[in-house]
Amino acid sequence: QGLKDANRSLRTLARGLVPMQIDAHGLIDALTQLAAQISDQHGVACRFVAVEDIDVHDNGAATHLYRMTQEAVNNALKHAAPSTIVIRIQRNDGMICLEIEDDGRGIDAPRPVAGRGLQIMAYRAGLIGGILTVRRGTPGGTIVSCALSRLNLTEST
Repeated sequence: QGLKDANRSLRTLARGLVPMQIDAHGLIDALTQLAAQISDQHGVACRFVAVEDIDVHDNGAATHLYRMTQEAVNNALKHAAPSTIVIRIQRNDGMICLEIEDDGRGIDAPRPVAGRGLQIMAYRAGLIGGILTVRRGTPGGTIVSCALSRLNLTEST
């Protein structure tokens, strides 16, 4: 079991080191695969939910959204001991929102972005015209969200 865990950790580390570009139309597929990978490798129920098809207009923005999702999921696994993680993309008040929600320990209260991982996510969000927020879920857990204007996204047909 120790060798399996070490092998899994090594593979995860190697994937993080290799630069990956997400195709603008492949973000939904990449997030679906990420959720399945987290479930398989970490024994945490992780699922991706998209009510409708939403494509990001460029590969760079899609890659930033994917990397923010990876970081938020990894933070939940490291710090929150969740049993469930939900990755969601949806329309909300004229914006497109990417949310990563866990049912773990959660944060104490809404707070400004702190910590290196959260700072990097906020920086990535800013690069693509998004706003990153981190808040406590109801009744607990944490919700990390990135809201983007529709100008930065297009709808699939």
